[in-house]
Amino acid sequence: MAAVMVLDVGLALYNTALKAYVTEPKYVHWGTGTTDPVAGNTTLETPRGEDRTAGTSSVATTISTGDTYQVVGTIVCADTGFNCTEAALFTASSAGTMLLRGTFAAVALAVGDSIEFTIKSVLNQGS
Repeated sequence: MAAVMVLDVGLALYNTALKAYVTEPKYVHWGTGTTDPVAGNTTLETPRGEDRTAGTSSVATTISTGDTYQVVGTIVCADTGFNCTEAALFTASSAGTMLLRGTFAAVALAVGDSIEFTIKSVLNQGS
């Protein structure tokens, strides 16, 4: 074969299967790590003590129909205030496998404050 590409409908199938046929990565957690993610990460750099939140997952569209696995979850700061700088998706409320991790500019939180994370994993054909 000279050239191979996963077609748009194939991207949608991957995301639909992720929701339906595997242990779904829908648990959101946060932390204070600032090191950029790398492919070998298995945990947050510096996770917080709050419990992971079970988010609401869906298959959405970013570029082509069904190319995006999306989880929306809210976490409330229950301990001491902190600057949130990382978030991740896991397959379980504790332990489990981390699907993805991201870092971002610090968001200052006081006890009782919350962040609603919308985490998107977009598949595309690339170049």
